[in-house]
Amino acid sequence: MPDLADKPSHILVPAVFTDGHTVGHALLFSLALLGVGVILSVRGDSRLLAVGLGSITHPLVDPVVGYPQTLFWPLLGFGFAEASGIPAWYLRGLDVELALALVLAWTRSESIRRQARRLWRTGDL
Repeated sequence: MPDLADKPSHILVPAVFTDGHTVGHALLFSLALLGVGVILSVRGDSRLLAVGLGSITHPLVDPVVGYPQTLFWPLLGFGFAEASGIPAWYLRGLDVELALALVLAWTRSESIRRQARRLWRTGDL
């Protein structure tokens, strides 16, 4: 979601959105998605909640993680820092942590194993 919000803005209006990491990459954007997602989830539709969870984890694998001015926008001002690439050591560490978390969740949760088997057999989440 952050890239879907920011990349078109940057391409279409580069004079205003000088970088592809602006409002969509701010935690406020993801928190808004999560808030509405929780409300809809209580009413029985959890799709936006899933999108909000994906959106809030996106900055962890994006250069914006090193730019608090963008990440915590508008708390630290209304401007956005220009983001550059993520250090490779950070991505490797994150990959290892995510893989370990997945293995731990898989081994500890029967419902996750059941859902994974259903996904594998039918493609249905």
